[in-house]
Amino acid sequence: MMVGYLNFGDLLTAKCLFDEMPVKSLATWNAMIKGLVRFGELKSARILFDEMPERNKVSFTTMIDGYAKVGDMAAARLLFDKLSEKDLFSWSALISGYVQNGKSNEAVKVFGEMWAMNVKPDEFIMVSLMSACSQLGCLELARWVDSYISNNSFDLGRPHVSAALVDMNAKCGNMERANFLFEKMPKRDLISFCSMIQGFSIHGHGVQAVALFDRMINEELRPDDVAFTVILTACMRAGLVEDGFRYFDLMINEYCLSPSPDHYACMVDLLGKSGKLKAAYELIKSMPVEPHAGAWGALLGACKLHCDTDLAEEVALQLFELEPHSADSDILREIESSEEMERLETQEIEARMEKDVGELDEIYRSAREGELETTGQPVCIYENYNEAGVGHLHHGSLYRGLSLILENEKLFHPCQPEDGGHWSALNSWVMPTPSFLEFMFSRMFVDSLNCLHVNLSTTFDCLLGFIALEVNPCAQKSWR
Repeated sequence: MMVGYLNFGDLLTAKCLFDEMPVKSLATWNAMIKGLVRFGELKSARILFDEMPERNKVSFTTMIDGYAKVGDMAAARLLFDKLSEKDLFSWSALISGYVQNGKSNEAVKVFGEMWAMNVKPDEFIMVSLMSACSQLGCLELARWVDSYISNNSFDLGRPHVSAALVDMNAKCGNMERANFLFEKMPKRDLISFCSMIQGFSIHGHGVQAVALFDRMINEELRPDDVAFTVILTACMRAGLVEDGFRYFDLMINEYCLSPSPDHYACMVDLLGKSGKLKAAYELIKSMPVEPHAGAWGALLGACKLHCDTDLAEEVALQLFELEPHSADSDILREIESSEEMERLETQEIEARMEKDVGELDEIYRSAREGELETTGQPVCIYENYNEAGVGHLHHGSLYRGLSLILENEKLFHPCQPEDGGHWSALNSWVMPTPSFLEFMFSRMFVDSLNCLHVNLSTTFDCLLGFIALEVNPCAQKSWR
């Protein structure tokens, strides 16, 4: 009866019945704790957990899962370490908890601990590991996971396994493998379509993303607000203004979905990057909901990109009113600084970079010729204070990292490979001073906007970040 009340969410009655029991079995304790955790009463669950005369793996796993759901991974890890006999359920709870809270590096490390103890993962742990790979974008680890799944009789016919495998390969840049798995799926749902569309988008294939979204509609799958966010982001990254407006109109008039602030932010970014600053500003002003900092930030970045200082001042003031204590206030101060100060800053930066021109030109030559994998040379990327704006930092969060605008055409050239392919290189990372980043590429590619995308990683299992190096349109000269 107590379990019945727990299932219906009547925790008070269930707790009264629990307290009235003269003798409580271990299963009864676990059921009561599980019910409390399920409905978010974690403090009450912990009190009961501490009162238990004895605990088993189920008790610990339930609490680990509960702490993971509220984001307290430190407490979850502490309980996990106290568990003397760990089974697949406890390993899975901790790994999935790290993934759900965006701590994918920690998830991979825990998997490594499990692997070192000769514990064979099940499909649920592998799905969590694939989600971690998707967040990290680590191609090397993704290849190992794919190989392990293929060689160990995992059932790819199970939807959650095949969908995770497609998503991992797409997010990590192996689009050929992702497309092969996608086409082999017995039934393709909205999630698998969105994974492929997002993969094409992230890796610079905006036209393919649009074609796949149209195919999804033709197969009579109804897109939701998340699907429209994915395709609008793809249009924004690829500069497909007409397609972006077509989908925006389709969302409102065909599918009767109300655009969210994120949808508007995508459209503002799309218009802004295409130079349609006035249209982007008018779109923000026409929003039926209060525009958030993302929309204003995208427009500010576009203003700085296209050197419209008058509109930039107005947009920066709007940002400052929304978030007066954020980094946006630095942008406002930057806009209000004198032209002489900007000139001096630019001279200082260019002088600091000039000594590396020869070396960097050689690396970009190697990159264009597909030789970057064997160069093994570091690349220094200095922040361009005139062009690195908050709008683009916000946009960069879509890549789970940092986005910079690089203007100096002596150093940062458009390097569009004719085949649209990818380049790989050695893995290492060092940050000698706060003024610049020095690293070697783990993977890089160029998208349809001549933006150079770079994955930064240290080892096989530890990706540190993702950077999109966007070439300033004002300096778009063909490089030979």
